[in-house]
Amino acid sequence: MTEPRPDLTIEEFRARIVLAGFPVPEERLAALHAAYGDLRAMTARLRRAYGYGDEPAHLFVPGAKP
Repeated sequence: MTEPRPDLTIEEFRARIVLAGFPVPEERLAALHAAYGDLRAMTARLRRAYGYGDEPAHLFVPGAKP
């Protein structure tokens, strides 16, 4: 397992989980905290300034006739 990222302490993570209404057992909190850091790192790589023109040309268009 990877180490938790320092941008969110485990106490802050616990507070967010409680506010969101997720019932997380205390024994799993540390593992979820570490995974949350990894998830944030992965989603940060996805957020880029792509426009609609950057999408592939062959996309499904709902309701289009073949």
